[in-house]
Amino acid sequence: MRSPSHDQLGLIFAALDAARFQHCFTAWVSALTETVKGVVAVDGKTLRRFFDRAGVKAAVHMVSA
Repeated sequence: MRSPSHDQLGLIFAALDAARFQHCFTAWVSALTETVKGVVAVDGKTLRRFFDRAGVKAAVHMVSA
């Protein structure tokens, strides 16, 4: 499964009601801050030798918290 391209994400965000999206996003972030206490460590990794030089597969990027 491939992630959406920059253009596809642009179309999705352009179709959203900006004020409503801001309200929902702010409410979601506020809910997260109430459940997480202290420090959260965030780590990112890119799997080595997983991409295809011919361009068929992109590198795999992972983020964990």
